[in-house]
Amino acid sequence: VMGVVNTYLCSIDLPFLIRYHQEMTSAVTQMEVFGPINNTYNPDQLKHLKRQADALGFLIKYMQNI
Repeated sequence: VMGVVNTYLCSIDLPFLIRYHQEMTSAVTQMEVFGPINNTYNPDQLKHLKRQADALGFLIKYMQNI
């Protein structure tokens, strides 16, 4: 099973995932810093973005170690 998963993961565009992860991390930072100032702070959305960014970060690290 892991061989199939690794084969699939190797077909994913890693540079795109890294850029997307950077954009997500930037969005989290923007919401944390500027959200309370301009009334766009949404704790549920922030929690969701953080969870997605963390998961994507783990996936990227895994793919870099294949």
